[in-house]
Amino acid sequence: MSGHHWTEAETAQFRAMCADGASSRAIAEALGRSLGSIGTRRRTLGLLQSDTARTANVIAGMARVDPAVFRAIGSKAGKTGWTKERRAKARRLMKARMKRPKMQNAGNAVIAANPEIIARRTAAMVETKIGWCPLPYRDERRRLVKNFGSCAADRMIREQIAADKRRASEAEAAANGWSMKFQAELERARAGAPIIEIPRMRRAPPDYSPMGGSLNF
Repeated sequence: MSGHHWTEAETAQFRAMCADGASSRAIAEALGRSLGSIGTRRRTLGLLQSDTARTANVIAGMARVDPAVFRAIGSKAGKTGWTKERRAKARRLMKARMKRPKMQNAGNAVIAANPEIIARRTAAMVETKIGWCPLPYRDERRRLVKNFGSCAADRMIREQIAADKRRASEAEAAANGWSMKFQAELERARAGAPIIEIPRMRRAPPDYSPMGGSLNF
C-alpha cells in the first residue's frame, strides 16, 4: 500500500481488529502496513494493547518460530551480547532521537488524542510536590509562592497550619471545659497513639540456683 494516509475504511478496519484483540503483526499484514506504523496508530487513537493481550500475542508468535532460530539467536547473543558501554550508547542515541521535532510532534499527537494524560500527569505532579499541604491552604500557598518563592511560602503555610490547629484545639478544650493536657492526649489518641502505654516489665530473677538449690533462705 503506497503512502501513509489512513482512509476511513482502513481506520474502521483497524479499530475492529484492535477490538477483536488482533496482534500488531496481524493488523500490519492485513492492512499492508509496517509494524512501526501500526504502533504509532495505536498510540494516536489510544488503542494500546493491555498487558494480558500483548503477552498472549507474544507467546502465540513465539510458538510459530522454529526452535533452531532461538538457539542461533542465543549463541550469537552469548558472543556479541550487550555490554555496559553498548547499553549506555543506546540510551544516548534514544534520548537524542526523542528530542527530534518529529518524535516530539508524535508525542504531542498522542497527548492531543488522550487529554486525560495531561490531567493524570498534572495531578501526580501536584501530589508529589505539595501533597503535604491540605486542600484549603493550597490557594493561599500559590499566592505566597508568587510573592515570596516556594521555600518561604512552604514555611509560612506550615506555620499557619500549626497555628490554626492550635487555635482549634484551644477552642474545643474551652467549649468542653477540658484542660489543654487532656486535649493534647485526646488529639494523640485521635492520631492513632495508644491510650494506655504499658511499661516494659523486667523479668524477675529466678528463685533457684543453677545448681538446683533454692535461693529463698
